[in-house]
Amino acid sequence: MPFTAIIPVEDGNALLGVSNIRRVGEWGRSNVASQSRSEDGGLTWSHWRVILDIGTEFFPCEPELIRSPNGKQLLMIIRENNRAFNSWLLVSNNIGKEGVIFEKAYVTQAGCSPSRASIFTGSFPHENGQIGLATHGFRLYEKNTFNFFNALKESGYRTAILGKIHVNPESAFNLDARLEGDSFGKRNVQKVATIAMNFITESSQPFFLMVNYADAHRPFIKQDEGLPHDPYNDGDVDVLLNIGISDEIMTKEINNIIKYMNKSLNDLLGLLEN
Repeated sequence: MPFTAIIPVEDGNALLGVSNIRRVGEWGRSNVASQSRSEDGGLTWSHWRVILDIGTEFFPCEPELIRSPNGKQLLMIIRENNRAFNSWLLVSNNIGKEGVIFEKAYVTQAGCSPSRASIFTGSFPHENGQIGLATHGFRLYEKNTFNFFNALKESGYRTAILGKIHVNPESAFNLDARLEGDSFGKRNVQKVATIAMNFITESSQPFFLMVNYADAHRPFIKQDEGLPHDPYNDGDVDVLLNIGISDEIMTKEINNIIKYMNKSLNDLLGLLEN
């Protein structure tokens, strides 16, 4: 498959190309989206690097790249060629060689369970049935609704969720492990990182692990297990008017959560790198 889009990156010192290709060793229709780089003006290109692979039933087609007006981010639009799912949008910071970190998330519904169900199934809540919180009895219309956990497992991956699923019925998800992490009443992000690494390192088989933290969620906890080391106090932070929060105490609590989550993610990424 030829490139479907090529765009300059790193202030024009390199080119980034994207396309839809087949998984290694497979034939038939293309089933993953990949990128390649050139540092000599397009004369030679790096090996393909897969940036989207969500199972055997999803067929990405003709990804397109668009740069944001400020030039700092890239938007990738991916059409789904099986006509079974919605098209996909991926947003990435233009960070050169590692330009596959997607930092922005767009939810289909501003609620926990419906948003999770959309991520899991690739469909809107009104299409999959999870239109409200699982704790209130809402559920998928059909237990056999496509979800990427099952698709990855069928493709040879170990699959697990650390923390809650919060989509009904939980039996719809064929997981190798359900792992318990922290809770709303007791945050322990170091424990979460340890449990995650135990699952990751217990086998050389490819894996997909979804790590869920209790934060950000009430009750907001200023400090737990000594983290964050230097929590914010009254008057330390500006009010977050841009997202509709005009209360100084609420702002302080949210910023403490941000500190806490940064520490937890750094712990997990550090263990992965080692």
